[in-house]
Amino acid sequence: MDPRPGPQDLTDDDIADGWTDQLLFQMVAALMPGARAVLRRITKLGGTASYEDVQHHFAEHPTLPIPPTKIGGTLTSVKAVQRRTGPDGAGPLLQRDEQARRYRIDDVLVAGLQRAFALAELLMAECEDRDRRRAERRIRAAHFPREKSLREFDYSVNPNVDPAVVNNLATCEWIAKDYPLCLIGDSGTGKSHLLIALGTTAAMAGYRVRYTTAAALVNELVEAADDKRLGKTIGRYGRVDLLEIDELGYLELDRRGAEMLFQVLTEREEESSIAIASNEAFTGWSRTFTDPRLCAAIVDRLTFNASKALKSKAAG
Repeated sequence: MDPRPGPQDLTDDDIADGWTDQLLFQMVAALMPGARAVLRRITKLGGTASYEDVQHHFAEHPTLPIPPTKIGGTLTSVKAVQRRTGPDGAGPLLQRDEQARRYRIDDVLVAGLQRAFALAELLMAECEDRDRRRAERRIRAAHFPREKSLREFDYSVNPNVDPAVVNNLATCEWIAKDYPLCLIGDSGTGKSHLLIALGTTAAMAGYRVRYTTAAALVNELVEAADDKRLGKTIGRYGRVDLLEIDELGYLELDRRGAEMLFQVLTEREEESSIAIASNEAFTGWSRTFTDPRLCAAIVDRLTFNASKALKSKAAG
């Protein structure tokens, strides 16, 4: 199997003014995105471009627009490229002709930059593909019952769901801060959809997620206890970044099941995020957790530091 191409395949032979293919690649990789985009544009134009060519391209570019009022940002990026000189300081990479109002790069350096950008784009594509495959593995490991996305959520059918709140949750900042999330509402208000979609978003952002229903989780814990592996099972649920428990409050739990669920919540308290979806307000959880003291303790675990917790109500 042939080794993957990389910077090691580029020559260190002097091209001009001390520049080599390897140095050009390192310079391209080190530039800030704006400066790199400017250099890429001039290189694509064959190494010569008017001031207007560069400014108008970025002012009108569909994926990288710069408003005319902020066109100075393009000029700043150009200046960043102009400061790049050969290792011996023998002249800048990018030449400026003030009279003709044009930028110019020597032809031999244009060829080297084309090789550098080709390799950079190849490596970037490999990184993106690797990130995509990792995200797919995290989504599979989450055990979502079906695919759901935030883009598909119909706010017109669920007018009590605030899009601004959902968009804020989609940043995953609450997960980074180990905050809980409680989705409370009647059946059919989109709780499970949001739970799965937010979990999928978190998995794509690099977080380890595990989805389960309350009944499935309690059954797994009971079986683990019977097989004398409860600690290992609780520890596994404690290691994920986000634990999502759906359908909490649908079924009554006996004391043993409720106590085991409480152990899972305690394992994660202030250490990792937990998100739940329930069709019952907290005041009605006494029908699910028949022991009042245990019920209060579980609600306390889910709302600890409630002033910091992010909550979304999926029904009015």
